[in-house]
Amino acid sequence: ADLDSMAEQVASIARTTALEYVGIVEEPNVIFTEVTAEGIVGKVLLEIDDAAQATPVSDAITRAIAPLVRE
Repeated sequence: ADLDSMAEQVASIARTTALEYVGIVEEPNVIFTEVTAEGIVGKVLLEIDDAAQATPVSDAITRAIAPLVRE
């Protein structure tokens, strides 16, 4: 898998999804943290303008990127 391409796609989806809920203070950044037998582990980091929305935004982003990152 081309991890740079994957990171760009995930960041784009995260940005679009987050903007449905809140404003973005810091653009999404995707980091890969681990290689496991099941695949690559990573995180999407971004700063939003309403901390109270962190949980629903995180849930929405996870649901939006799942089809891309799961085979």
